[in-house]
Amino acid sequence: DGDGLNDAYEGAGDAGITPENTDGVDTPDYIDTDSDNDNVSDTVEAGFTPATITTDTDSDGLLDVYEG
Repeated sequence: DGDGLNDAYEGAGDAGITPENTDGVDTPDYIDTDSDNDNVSDTVEAGFTPATITTDTDSDGLLDVYEG
């Protein structure tokens, strides 16, 4: 229908896409920090360790701790 969204995702109308909400109780997963409501942050479950050092000596927007 020419709206920029593939019809395989929305059919022939302008229904759009309904964001996934795995736990079904609060916000959609893409903005929910605990998408399964088990009281453990999704970043912890994914094995992500937040940086404790916040320097960016070359000012490229990527913290030094994450650069090689």
